[in-house]
Amino acid sequence: MRIRPRVHAPCAVLCAALAGSALALPQLSSAVAAPKAGEDAVTLVGPQSTRYLPERGGDGDGEQSRFGFAIGAGEGKGKQRVSVRIDTGKLSRVADVGELGKDCRAEGGAKQAVTCSYSVGASARAVNPFELSAARGSEAGDKAEVTVTASAGDGKKVRRSTDVVVGVPRFTASAHFDKKRQQPGGTARLRLKVRASGEVPAANGFGIRLHSGDDVSLSATYRTCGKDVGVPSTALCTLDKAPRPGGTVSFTRPLDFHVPKHLLYTPLDVDAYAIGGPDDPGLDPDGEFVRNSKRYDNWREGRPGDPALETEPDAEGAEKGGRFEKSPREWIKVDSHVDVSVAHRTLRAKEGETIGVPIRTRERWPDGSTESPNYMAYTYRFTAPEGTKVVGVPEDSGEPMCETHGPTVSCPGGLDGESLSLRVDRKVPGAHAKAEVRHSAEFPAHDPGRANDSATMPLKVSGVTSQLRTSRAVSAALPWGAGVAGVLAAGVAYWLVRRRKARAATGF
Repeated sequence: MRIRPRVHAPCAVLCAALAGSALALPQLSSAVAAPKAGEDAVTLVGPQSTRYLPERGGDGDGEQSRFGFAIGAGEGKGKQRVSVRIDTGKLSRVADVGELGKDCRAEGGAKQAVTCSYSVGASARAVNPFELSAARGSEAGDKAEVTVTASAGDGKKVRRSTDVVVGVPRFTASAHFDKKRQQPGGTARLRLKVRASGEVPAANGFGIRLHSGDDVSLSATYRTCGKDVGVPSTALCTLDKAPRPGGTVSFTRPLDFHVPKHLLYTPLDVDAYAIGGPDDPGLDPDGEFVRNSKRYDNWREGRPGDPALETEPDAEGAEKGGRFEKSPREWIKVDSHVDVSVAHRTLRAKEGETIGVPIRTRERWPDGSTESPNYMAYTYRFTAPEGTKVVGVPEDSGEPMCETHGPTVSCPGGLDGESLSLRVDRKVPGAHAKAEVRHSAEFPAHDPGRANDSATMPLKVSGVTSQLRTSRAVSAALPWGAGVAGVLAAGVAYWLVRRRKARAATGF
C-alpha cells in the first residue's frame, strides 16, 4: 500500500523557509508609526521591542539570529543614502555580534557599534545588518539594550531601541475541528488553544503559523493575519498579548478554512512562536517566501475593518480540546467518496512471448470528475494466469515499485498507465488473470460500489514464437541423440576389447 505524498512540501521544510521570510513586515510596523505622507523623515520599521536568543547549552546552543528591520527615505525623496548606527556597547556578556552584512562595518570589533550605509527609496527596504547569538557565560534572563539610529542627508534622524534577552519563550498548541468530517465545498472550523510552556515571558506577544495543502486555505481574513493563497497555503497571525509562563489561552472565535469539493484528506499544521524569537518570520524581513507570493499576487493582508483575533484565559487547559504539542497536526477529513474501479481486458499472446499488461484503474468523484486526490490509498493486486510468470514490474530509479509473491504482484495505487511484464510459458485452456483493488484502512476511498473493484482477464494464446519452437525441437531431439551416441560408444568399446585380445593371442 502506498499513500500518495502531498504535492506540497513537508511543513518542516517550509517552516524553515518561513523563519527567514518577509511575512512579518506588517507586525513590525505595528511597533512604530510610519511617517505621514509628505514627511521627509527617514522611516524605521522595527526592530521589535524585545529580541530573544537561544541560551547556550539548550536546544539552540550557539544558534545565530538575524537582527533585521526596515528603513525608507520618506515620501517624495527618491533614492538616497541612509546611514544607520546600531549601538552594541551594552551587549557585552549578553550577546555576540557576527556575520556583518556587506553594507556594514564594525567599530571597536563590533563591541561598541555597527555602522551601515544603505541606498533606499520611499518604500521601506528590509535590511539585516548582522546576526546575534547568546554570549558565552550568559544565562537565561540576561538582558541588554540595543539602539538603532537612522539618518539621511538632511540630518533628520529616527531612533528606536530594543531589548535583547537570553532565553526564548516557548509555546505549545492544541487544535481540533468542530466536526470530525467536513462537507465538500464547505467550511472547516478550527478551535485553537495556546499554552506558554516555557519559563520566559513573551513581551511582544505571539504568532501562529497555519500551513495547509490541497487548496485548503483560511477563508476569512482577520485584521492581524496575512495569508498565501497558493498551494500549499500558509497563514500568519499575530496577537499582542501572550499567556504568562504556564498559562493557557483559547481563541474567542474559530478559524474558518475553505474545504474544496474534490478532497478526502489533507493535514493542517499549527505552530505557535514568540514574536522576537528565533523562529519569528519577522526577524528576516527580506526572505523569499512572501516576496515571491506578492510577486505572483498570492499574498493577502488583513484589513483594518476585518474582525480581530482575540484570546481569553483558559482554565480548562488540555482537558477539553485535545493534547498540547509543539507543532500539532490536524487532519481535515471530508464526507465524500471516490469510486475506484479496475479496467477489464482480454490478454492475447503466443507461447514464449512476453507481453506488457497495463495497470488500469479509474477514480471517479460523485460529480463525475476524475481528479486524483492526495492521501487516498489503495493497493493494486494482479494474479498471473496459470502457465505464465510476471518477469517485470514498474521501477523508480532502478528500484521495483511492486512486490512479487509467487504468481501475485502488489503495487501501490497511483501507477495507472504503468505496465507489468508477463511471460507466457505454455498454453493452459481457460487460464485467466485477476486484477483487484484493496483499499487502505487508514485512508480509504469510501468506495460505495465494490463490484467494480476487481476484474477477470482471460488469456487467449494462439501460436508459438519461433524461438520457443526451436527450443522445443532441440529439447525433443536430445533423448534420441543421446541414445544413438550411447549405442555407438558401446560398439566402439566392444571392438577395442576384441582387438586387444586378438593381439595378445598372436603376439602381434
